[in-house]
Parts: sequence; C-alpha cells; structure tokens
Amino acid sequence: MLIHTLNDSLSLHFLRGEHAAQLLTLCQADGASLTTWLPWVAELDSLAACERYIQEAQLQFAQQRALLLGVCWQGELVGLAGFNGLVRSLGRGRIGYWLATPYRGRGIMTAVVSYLIAQGLEEMGLQRLEVHTHSDNEPSRALCERLGLVLQSSREPGLVCYRAEAGRWQAPRR
Repeated sequence: MLIHTLNDSLSLHFLRGEHAAQLLTLCQADGASLTTWLPWVAELDSLAACERYIQEAQLQFAQQRALLLGVCWQGELVGLAGFNGLVRSLGRGRIGYWLATPYRGRGIMTAVVSYLIAQGLEEMGLQRLEVHTHSDNEPSRALCERLGLVLQSSREPGLVCYRAEAGRWQAPRR
C-alpha cells in the first residue's frame, strides 16, 4: 500500500477497496456542501458506488492518468487529494482535493497540496500543474494563493485556474 507520511498526524494513502465504507460516510456527512463544488460526489451514494469509484481511480492510476489518495488525519480518512488529467508526454496535470468540513481550517489541505505540487514538479518530472476551482470558492482560492500559485484565466465560465511551473514554484516557508 502506497503511504506518504507528511507529519505525525497527516498521511496520504493509496485508495483501496477497504476505504469504500469510510468514503461513503464522508460523502453522506458532507454531501450537500461538497456537491456545490464537486457535483460528482452526489453519485457516491452507496457502498457499491464508492467501490466502483475506487476501482476506477485504480484503473486510471494503472494507465498513468491519475493518482487518487486518501487524506488521513490521525489515521482517519478525512478527504481526498491527488493528480488527475495527467498527460506525462506533455508534462502536465491537475491537482484536485476536498476535505471534510470538521477538518477544515487546520492547515491539512495546505500541507497536502504543497506536498503534491512538490512531488509532481520535482519527483514526477511534470512541468506544469494546475488547480481548477470555482471562482466563488474562497477557501480553495485562498489555499492556492497561500501556496504561491499563479492565477490564470479559465476557458470554463465560473472557474478559475491556478498554476505552478517547474523551476518557478517554491514551497512556502513555514
């Protein structure tokens, strides 16, 4: 099992079938707020749907198109984060993330996204990473700005795009 330990309380885990029940619980608890930004979360309405979602994520990983990780705080699944839209031949990808409401405001996702950017640009050899978010999603926009991502225009109405480029992005100092 792929595990990245970020600190004593925070780790990232490769999603596996045994995470399906925890994922369902998170989606049921936070579904209303999550679907505002991520409409697909509404489809994760049963254990079978969560199992299929995880299987699809594993298939995309095998095809080198994505890497979905469970965000774990003190051993408990509290959100998801990872790379999607990976096009290694072009050196590009997108970072996506969400965190359960009770865990927001603790710096968890800032640490996770900073780690993912560093991994993507330094370890995976990607040249550009993007975060697409709704223009009125202030917490997500604040996270991107805290991490020094550059605001770009978006082709989709209502969305904004933030970008990190190899050789230009620097992890924020703590």
